Amino acid sequence: MTADTLRIGVVGAGNASRFHLAGWRRLPTATVVDVVDAVPERAAQRAQEFGVTHSGASAEALVGSGAVDAIDVITPAGTHADIVEYALARGVHVLCQKPVAETPDDIARIHAAATEGPGRLMVHENWRFRGWFRELRRRLDADELGPVFHLRSSARFAGTVTTPSHPQVPFSLARQAFFADMDRFLLLESVIHQLDVTRYLLGEPDSVYARTHSVSERVRGEDVATVMLGYPDATAVIDRSYASKGYPDPPLLSETVALEGTRGSAFVDSTGTLRVVVEDGAGRHEDVTPPEPDAYGASYARAIASFADALASGAPFETDIEDNIRTLRLVFAAYESARRGEPLGREEIDATVPVPLTAHDRGAR
Repeated sequence: MTADTLRIGVVGAGNASRFHLAGWRRLPTATVVDVVDAVPERAAQRAQEFGVTHSGASAEALVGSGAVDAIDVITPAGTHADIVEYALARGVHVLCQKPVAETPDDIARIHAAATEGPGRLMVHENWRFRGWFRELRRRLDADELGPVFHLRSSARFAGTVTTPSHPQVPFSLARQAFFADMDRFLLLESVIHQLDVTRYLLGEPDSVYARTHSVSERVRGEDVATVMLGYPDATAVIDRSYASKGYPDPPLLSETVALEGTRGSAFVDSTGTLRVVVEDGAGRHEDVTPPEPDAYGASYARAIASFADALASGAPFETDIEDNIRTLRLVFAAYESARRGEPLGREEIDATVPVPLTAHDRGAR
């Protein structure tokens, strides 16, 4: 890595790679020098689209070439452990798309590789980098709402079922065909974002209770889920459905979120508009923060910039592997709770991914 330019290789040229490459293009201190994919033609097409001069088929060859300082991994989750281990052991830094892995064994492998280095690992969890959640975190830090006692996060639409707008192939399956074959689908692929944002806003819960349903015959895994997180003085209720007809057509820019405190409440609508309402002896005070332009792409760019900034400064990553394991524990705990039909406590949550983590404050950030 030179003093002013981070050389990046993008590994994976699927649908999400467009947002990653656009995010890297916004960063003046980094240059994407290669795109690789198991389907070389797809890598070449994506490289041409974004003006990248080289493309190929092998992540290992890219890492071994010495041409990159870091790689951005956007491949299916089942491939992550091999790629991450190989790169980190050779001193190449890694930004890895969520979920970082699908099984506790692969998560443990990645955790060990990140601990041993010498390369550094950040998990790309861009939901918490959305502008409205950053602003909401700032307002919580300023104690504008008072102690929070309830959070609700909801997103419901027809993604795995056909509709008049998508009569042949449902919306979500047209975008990501591999969803159909996932044994564990909605919690691991999408609700994981809501769980991570809830941790970002409220900290670590003491209990998890979940219900899941498989509605569409077109997907193997669950496509409806409800998760309740228990805190000493607060409750978070998270729901998501890709099988619900009658709602506005997807895509949605944001889940609808309500955060209730003793002084007031904050609301995020599906456009990403944040509305904060505080009521006190002087009356009702309300202000609105609209979403930034290209808010979806901006969240990718903000996560990517966070990765590059931490590499340059040596600061810890906000979403390092240990932070992400805490989110993944909630995902696996939700699956186990749904299977057993009962809530899981803190020790049971931690046991879902049994790797030792450093001490961490379980309260709100």
